[in-house]
Amino acid sequence: MSFKPLYSAGNIKSVAVHKQEKEQTQIISGFKKVENLDNFIPSSVFKIINRERIRQLSLFSSYFLMALLSVSLFLFFWIVLEIKNYSLIIPSGLFTYFIFRFAFICNEINYFSKSISRYRDELKRGAGENIPGFIPKLLLKLNARQVRHFWSMIFGVFFIGLTVLLFWFIKDVDFWVFHFHNWINNFINPIIVVWLYIAFTSFAISLFLIMTIHRKKQIALIRQFYGNNIISDDELKEKRKKWNRFYSILFIGLIMILVVIPMLIFGILRLIKRNPVVNL
Repeated sequence: MSFKPLYSAGNIKSVAVHKQEKEQTQIISGFKKVENLDNFIPSSVFKIINRERIRQLSLFSSYFLMALLSVSLFLFFWIVLEIKNYSLIIPSGLFTYFIFRFAFICNEINYFSKSISRYRDELKRGAGENIPGFIPKLLLKLNARQVRHFWSMIFGVFFIGLTVLLFWFIKDVDFWVFHFHNWINNFINPIIVVWLYIAFTSFAISLFLIMTIHRKKQIALIRQFYGNNIISDDELKEKRKKWNRFYSILFIGLIMILVVIPMLIFGILRLIKRNPVVNL
């Protein structure tokens, strides 16, 4: 009786390759990713890259979809409702915003892909650093995005809410040369404005919470692999303080320009209307 080996050299090599590919396959944030079969990019860096790519592709799809919905809303106003007045500013403004954000995320994806390609080429030449150049920049961007996104939500909810509140209070006012009743009702139904604001606020808060969770996980992942070797927590805290100070000054300045000054002008006009002597 002749005996044959259970595993030949070819079988052992095939099993080893299969095991290596299996080990390189992992689940990242619910997405199945095959990790660097060329073994050039370290797994720690690759996890960070994948999370950033997921964020970029999600925003890419979202902005593209919202731009299409804005166009659909414009056509719905124009063709179905036969609205051909200033109300079309709303879908036109939404389309302009989302197409701008879409172009911005396309540019960001292009820049990030080029940075990864450069890093991979450096590793192939043996010139790559332990900490890729784009990791510190990404950590700064994540913190800057969190502050900017927070203040963008505050600005949007506050000022748009203030506009909606003003619309609601003056929708029936007909004072002197200010025929708000005709202007507003010819522009758009105030009830529609209120519902649009509620939808916007819900969307803005939900998006902020989702993106905050994603950023926190990404920052924690970077800290897990690199600790304070790239940017210290104290340095980041100081930068966040500067960013918050800038946005708070801008917020107060806009309140002065858009709220306080118009109220003073309106009060002076009412005084002139009531007292003809002042008119002289």
